Amino acid sequence: MRPDLPPVVSARLLSLPEAAEHLHLSTWTLRAWAARGKIGTVKLGTRVLVPLAEVERAIVEGTRPRQQPPPTVLAVPARGGADAGGKQ
Repeated sequence: MRPDLPPVVSARLLSLPEAAEHLHLSTWTLRAWAARGKIGTVKLGTRVLVPLAEVERAIVEGTRPRQQPPPTVLAVPARGGADAGGKQ
């Protein structure tokens, strides 16, 4: 990147197929995201490009913290065996 250019101009731009590959999405899903404003794009002539920063932002915003599995509950047999009604 050239330090004399603003960040937007010197940003790495990806084609839709490249950006879709990074996000493990289809290009059609990525186009739909762009149409809804979920991911920013740059249009140069007829080409629609996605800034690498937008791909990275989508990954960070979509990352969820790892969930802990629920605690394991062990079954405890009732006192007195199978017939725990107190009869002997």
